[in-house]
This record gives sequence, structure tokens and C-alpha cells, in this order.
Amino acid sequence: HKVEAELKGTLEAAARSERLAAAGRLAAGVAHEIRTPLTSLKLFLQSVQEEVAVSPEQREDYQIAMRQVGRIETTINHFLDFARPQQPVFGSLDIVALIDDALEVVQPRANQQDVQVHKRIAQPLPPVEGDSRQLGEALVNLMVNALEAMPDGGELTISVESEAAKGDSAQSVWLRIDVSDTGTGIRDEDLQRLFEPFFTTKATGSGLGLTILRGTIERHGGSVNVDSRVGAGTTFSLRLPASSSNRTTASE
Repeated sequence: HKVEAELKGTLEAAARSERLAAAGRLAAGVAHEIRTPLTSLKLFLQSVQEEVAVSPEQREDYQIAMRQVGRIETTINHFLDFARPQQPVFGSLDIVALIDDALEVVQPRANQQDVQVHKRIAQPLPPVEGDSRQLGEALVNLMVNALEAMPDGGELTISVESEAAKGDSAQSVWLRIDVSDTGTGIRDEDLQRLFEPFFTTKATGSGLGLTILRGTIERHGGSVNVDSRVGAGTTFSLRLPASSSNRTTASE
């Protein structure tokens, strides 16, 4: 039974990888087809800015148009990040500084939504290596998602601690980062599809943010877990291996 279960898991993983690869090729093709005319449109709008912005109404219309172009650009960049993920550039990480930088980005929105932010660091923390830009973007992504789940206020908590490996894992120590909210929570049926490409419950979402995030963490040799209850909140847990085996694990 164990062999059958392992074979089934391997086949499912292979099928998932093929689906991801096919979706990636499609995403890259579509993104490139859109990017060229979009760049031309953006340059044209910028060139006529002084001519069209002669009244408050026209200036507002122009700003709306430029914001919509920006939204399309962001979506295209998500497609390309998904289609051609960059390998992390490993370096020594200051996890606390990464978290502080991410909080600085989202704090204004948290203030607007009356969300209280808590940071809990359980010292000592194991040394971790990774790509500070990619991991910083992953943290901001999770914090923004948390805030979107709390439009009417709540609590955002970021916890960091060292965690011993369980079972017969070759990795002995992990760094665990929890991003928790007290928001709307995620339905069980949505939890099963949360990391699928293009799956989203947001009206304007691309459905790629969490797919890219999981890929980033896995390329660091880590993992992502989610615990959520509808009406009570959600916790995303990121686990990163301590430096001693980070590079080995990430390259297997």
C-alpha cells in the first residue's frame, strides 16, 4: 500500500508539473503578445499628457487610464514570473529586517483599515540563506492578502521562530514564519485549489500570486502550509531550512 501511495503521489506530481508547464507556456505567449501594444499605448499616453490634462475632469480621466495600464502591466509581470521563474540568488538573510521592510510597505493600508499589526520574534533564530528580494516579495504578498481578508479591521500577526524537524526528515532545523489574520477565512473547497495557477476568488486577481509564492519557497528548499477557518481567520506558514542544508535541499 505504501508503494502504491508513493507511486500515485509521484504520478499526480508529474501531471501537476506538466499542467504548470503548459500553463506557463501559454501565459508567456499571451503576455508577450499584450506587452508590445501595451508599451506603445503607455508611451502614447505619456506623450500627450500635457495636451489632454487641461481641465480637472480630463486630468482625472487621464490618471484613471494610466492606472488601468499599470494594472495590466502588473498582471503581465505576474504571468511572466509564473512562466519563467527566476532561480534564487542565495545570500545570508536578516529575516527580521525582511519582515520590517515588508511591514513598512503594508502599514499605511493597515492603518486605513484599522488593522492592528503585531510582530513576534522568538530568539534565537537559525541562520538562513536565500534571495532577499524574492522572499521580501513573498512576505508582502501574504500580508496584502491578509489585509484584503480584513476590510473592516482586525489583527495581522507575523510570528518567527525556530522549529525542529519532525519524523525522519534530513533537515533538522527550520525557520518558520507565520502570517496570521483574523479575517474572513477560506472555505475548505477553496483551500484544496489555493495554489493552483489562475484560481482566484478575487474579482480582479490573476490567480498567480500564491502559485508564484509556493514556487519561490520550494526553490529555497522550504514549504508553505495554510490553516484557515471561515469567519475566524487564516495563517500561512512558511518554513525555510537552516543554512547548513539550504543549498543542497533547494537543488535536489
